Amino acid sequence: MKTTFISFISFISFISFMFIFLISIENAFCWQCRVKDILDGDTITIYPEFAKETLLKIRLYGIDAPEIEQEFGIESSACLKKLINDEALNIETYGFDKYNRILGIIYSPSGEDINRNMIKNGCAWVYTQYCKQPRCKEWMKDEKGAVKNKIGLWNGSDVIAPWKWRRQFKQ
Repeated sequence: MKTTFISFISFISFISFMFIFLISIENAFCWQCRVKDILDGDTITIYPEFAKETLLKIRLYGIDAPEIEQEFGIESSACLKKLINDEALNIETYGFDKYNRILGIIYSPSGEDINRNMIKNGCAWVYTQYCKQPRCKEWMKDEKGAVKNKIGLWNGSDVIAPWKWRRQFKQ
């Protein structure tokens, strides 16, 4: 009995190590997931297909959406919810942020880049400080198009970037 328990603990430790290793490597790792909650316009919680009882927090890579308390924050969350549409998703991971959330680009079952669509729909900014993948240049063009056409949050008169808002109001 004791040997079985130790083997089980060793197995769990190995699986945990492999999970952390696979999502930490520089090259993206892709897997399917089911969304549990949308916390705001750039953060969700999911159940991955490979560990259906494990709840993980995902920070959408390369974008920054208004905080819930910020102007357009609720609308940004609603935009993400509409894009996700209660479907199973695919996620491409890019390691962790400083709060230990998994950084990821999420895709609809048809392959649409939801992070990019948040930008195109004027629901988020490109987070240029952290968006370093080649695709970020395309996302910046999408953001310029949303600004030019006054789409989403760009339709407002007093638009404050989330990173500036956090510095000012979340001390």
